[in-house]
Amino acid sequence: VTNNLVVYLDSFGSVAITPQDVDQNSWDSCGVDTLYLDVYAFNCSDIGSNTVILTAVDIYGNTSSSPSTVTVMDTIAPEVITQNISIYLNASGQYNLSPNEVDNGSWDSCGIATFSLDTSSFSCSDTGVFSVQLTVTDVNGNQNSAIAQVTLSDTSSPNMLTQSITIYLDASGDASITPNMIDDGSNDNCAIDTLYLDEYDFTCADTTSQIVTLIGIDKSGNTSSANAVVTILDTAAPTIVTQNLTLYLNQDGEASVSAASVDNGTFDNCAVDSIWISDTLFTCADTINTQVITFFARDVSGNVNSSLAYLDLYDTIAPTVSAQNLVIYLDSFGDANIFPSQVDSNSLDNCGIDSSWISQNTYDCSNVGDTVTVLLFIKDNSGNVASDSATMVTLDTIAPQVISQNITVYLDSFGSAS
Repeated sequence: VTNNLVVYLDSFGSVAITPQDVDQNSWDSCGVDTLYLDVYAFNCSDIGSNTVILTAVDIYGNTSSSPSTVTVMDTIAPEVITQNISIYLNASGQYNLSPNEVDNGSWDSCGIATFSLDTSSFSCSDTGVFSVQLTVTDVNGNQNSAIAQVTLSDTSSPNMLTQSITIYLDASGDASITPNMIDDGSNDNCAIDTLYLDEYDFTCADTTSQIVTLIGIDKSGNTSSANAVVTILDTAAPTIVTQNLTLYLNQDGEASVSAASVDNGTFDNCAVDSIWISDTLFTCADTINTQVITFFARDVSGNVNSSLAYLDLYDTIAPTVSAQNLVIYLDSFGDANIFPSQVDSNSLDNCGIDSSWISQNTYDCSNVGDTVTVLLFIKDNSGNVASDSATMVTLDTIAPQVISQNITVYLDSFGSAS
């Protein structure tokens, strides 16, 4: 006679029974000698109902058997063993944690069916240390859990993207840039916290190309950098300041002027390299009208500017007068006329003689024998007048013209006539 039995696997996944566990007072009239079973041991593969045969042998060797149902159960939860780990966000700022990363050898006597985590997806906002729960379910539905410490870090440096730019010096010869001017879409798997440059300000000394470095720091303190070319240009032409001049022709009828004399404080945001003017030499012909010249200035960057200046030229040098003494001969009428050209002895002027005259140009018999001082006046083309004196001596060298006539005379009483 048998009874049904429920048994539980031990922590090693096994259980054993004896004939007495299923025997329900089996008997024999002469006496039972031996009881035995066809199956004594059970393991994980036997979970559920199992039929076992109990056989009884009496003292004379007679046997009899009866079945019994043995129900094998697994009620022991898995042993969960975890490990603390460090994980790192990927390039997208994400991390998907799998159970096997925190599992450190969890086991079950009958076998584990599933591993699961209470939290498995992480992003930038999760950086730091936190706890996750690993739950293990065995093949028979028993569960157990344990905690693991997870340290999540962002060690990816920002991806720095730069662009080269051109900037222009201002009127003071300065120029400044900002990180945003150099940045060309720098990014980070989480977020960039700060952008800064190794150089912000530039002056005239920096013209042409300069290398600047853009540095990015993300919210986790990771840094990265990239270079860019900054081209600094000075396109501001010099500011021209000129002055009008009054010039005086020299003895040769010329006047020269320099750019420095026309300049009246020309300046540039960087520096003036050179100055020049369109005309430097002027002559008598330029005194007629005010002369307009162009003043040029070039800065150290090659920018050129110009402005007009006005020159008034004057000839204030009087003619050099040279008069010569003359001897004047009266004509047959007792008169004489002289001209300035007769008195002039190569008078000259730096710009040319316009006209000449003398203080006395007519003479007659009343002047014969006298020494007369006359003045020769010369006026040049600019209206300057000068004079020189000469001595005029008047002579009458023409003999009288004798006209005779025939006459008849008569002697007087004394025999003479006159």
